[in-house]
Amino acid sequence: MRTASPVVVWIVLLALLGLTLAASFVLSGMIGLTVALAVASVKSGLVFWRYMHLREASGLLRIAALGALFWVFVLLAFVTADYLTRGLA
Repeated sequence: MRTASPVVVWIVLLALLGLTLAASFVLSGMIGLTVALAVASVKSGLVFWRYMHLREASGLLRIAALGALFWVFVLLAFVTADYLTRGLA
């Protein structure tokens, strides 16, 4: 399978940017936030896969990238837990 050229990935990233912008005007609240975070995840995945060459990387480098992604989720979980428990004390 032929990999996508950088121009194609750039056009897809621009389309996803347009989707994020449209969602920010149309959707509000948690639905808009969920759509924005989902689109941001797809965009970061495209950048990692194409421009950081994770497709051709060794297994150890892929595991390190997944570990970094897992660490970001752990930090976001702690921030969310802190925010949700602020008023309980």
